[in-house]
Amino acid sequence: MAIDRSSAQPLQAQLADDIRRRIRAGEFPPGAKLPPLRALTTEYDVAEMTLHNAIRELQRDGLLVSSRGRGTFVSEDLSGLDLEGAQPSVQDQLAELRRTVEDLTVRLETLESHSDKSTADRGVKP
Repeated sequence: MAIDRSSAQPLQAQLADDIRRRIRAGEFPPGAKLPPLRALTTEYDVAEMTLHNAIRELQRDGLLVSSRGRGTFVSEDLSGLDLEGAQPSVQDQLAELRRTVEDLTVRLETLESHSDKSTADRGVKP
């Protein structure tokens, strides 16, 4: 995958997506060692820090494991890991929506009570 420098998606996210795609396609199978950081920066034509940030994202997702002095490896057990990206589960999304609705409900009730009080203070009948 070529990196799209005109995309709104940050380069590090594009890199993480492409490495994730390569893992999913079997190019980097479980337990495989990734090419050295410098080789990947040359391949993708990006700064080392940008690639390093993408690798850290994949480490947080559990797809990659690094060992000082040995390199970065694809996790041995990819079962249960989200190879599509670090998207929240449906349950997490629903919980977040519920919290948002509850927050908005409280804010609306507060605004309505202030509006009712302001109207009463001016002697206006609602």
